[in-house]
Amino acid sequence: WIKFGADFMMTFSYSMFAFGWLWIMFENFVKKNKREIVLFTSLFFGFWLLTPFLSFWLPIDNTIVDTVRYMDTQITIWIANVVIGYFILFLIYGTNIFNSKNPKIILYVMIIGCLESFFMEFPLLISGIRPTGILFLFFEVFILFNQGAPYLYILYDKVIPWLSRNIKKDQIKEIELAIPRKK
Repeated sequence: WIKFGADFMMTFSYSMFAFGWLWIMFENFVKKNKREIVLFTSLFFGFWLLTPFLSFWLPIDNTIVDTVRYMDTQITIWIANVVIGYFILFLIYGTNIFNSKNPKIILYVMIIGCLESFFMEFPLLISGIRPTGILFLFFEVFILFNQGAPYLYILYDKVIPWLSRNIKKDQIKEIELAIPRKK
């Protein structure tokens, strides 16, 4: 039961904050809205930077929790996931195979993926909550969130627009079949 709570917290924090911020960054990159990129990045990083220290300053519950994560067997899978994701991203945006060549997107997705991990891990390191060291921070920055960043960008830029266009076409066909038009 205790493990379920920890897993839920990890999943919830990523889905509510990390992926939400990532989506905002993708949307504003496409719209070239630097003001919102700076605003939401400042809020996101500020929140993550402040949270560990708030837990020290406002000691609501000082229960000591020792967490153990056995994840060293997954490192190869993580790295493979990053390599495959960026390979697919390179095929779509680094070549002209899909008529959408824009190498800046690959760099942007990588930077955003690294920043997101840094924003979440750095405050834990400097506050002493997760005193794992600089090497672990580098690993987390390059691998942790970049496992999902390329796939989410492809979902944002290619899959959802394609689904939206095709679902609308299917709905129009159904309406045309249901309502005969007068000539």
